This record gives sequence, C-alpha cells and structure tokens, in this order.
Amino acid sequence: AGAAARGACIDGHADVLCEMLSEAASEGASLWRRLCPWLCVEDDGSARIARSAVFPYAEGDPQLAEDVDTWHADLIRDGYFTAAPSELPSWGVDVSGVARGVETLVAAGLPPSFILAFDEPWVMAAQLSQLVRTVTGGNEPIMDWAAFCVRAPSASSSSGSS
Repeated sequence: AGAAARGACIDGHADVLCEMLSEAASEGASLWRRLCPWLCVEDDGSARIARSAVFPYAEGDPQLAEDVDTWHADLIRDGYFTAAPSELPSWGVDVSGVARGVETLVAAGLPPSFILAFDEPWVMAAQLSQLVRTVTGGNEPIMDWAAFCVRAPSASSSSGSS
C-alpha cells in the first residue's frame, strides 16, 4: 500500500486517496472499522457465515433446481441470467449495509472497490459460489471484481427541471 500511496501522491491525483492509503498502511483494519463500523473486517463470525450460509443449489430443493435449470438455459441462450431477490435464499449479511458502506467510502473520496476491504462482500461471494458452479456447469468464481456507486437521479433532475 505504501508504494501505491506514494504513486498517487506523486501523480497529484486523489490527495484524499493518498492520505487514506497512508493511514491504512499504518492503522490496518482499524481504519476500515472506523470508516464503516457497521461492517466487519477480519471477523471470525464472518468466516463462519461464509462457510455455513452457502446457497444450497445442488442439495435437493426442487424449486432451486428448477431455477438453476432456467438460469442455465438463459445463460446459454443470452450470455447472462438474472435472479429476482425472491428467487435467492437469504443473504448472510446486511446487503443494504454493504451499499451504505460503498456510499460512505465514495463520500470519503475513496474508490467504491475499497468495499472489498470488508468481510461482507466476501461472504456474499462465498454464498454465490455454488450457484455460479451449478449454473455455469462447473466454472469457479475467480473473484475478479469491480464495485460501482451509481446514484439514481433525484425526482427533480429526472423530470427535466433545473
């Protein structure tokens, strides 16, 4: 992190980012805990949830098996599939807390992808791993991620008013 922080400072980009990376290098996990205290960093409980809360797509639930068949067919036909929230078992983390974490990081001048410093996105990935393997016919998630912060326009800006 030190070299990255120095590179950001030398290039004159993102002074806030440079400062935060320096703090992260010296403070470690406590910086992230201070920024988003409702999220976890290096928490043993998160590891337990990641191991135990995997979505059971290959474990005998007829509705989930039917959903997987549909998603697999969509993936083959369209190159992607979508799943409604009602089609997924419960998440092992507070998804709205993760979204709030992204917004908090962005407000602090940090990239949205810094949400990956917290446990919750990794728990979600662990939960989705069996789904990905089952729907794709055996492919493993590689955790090559990006995170974005896309804000919906306000009611006044979407109606064309100024």
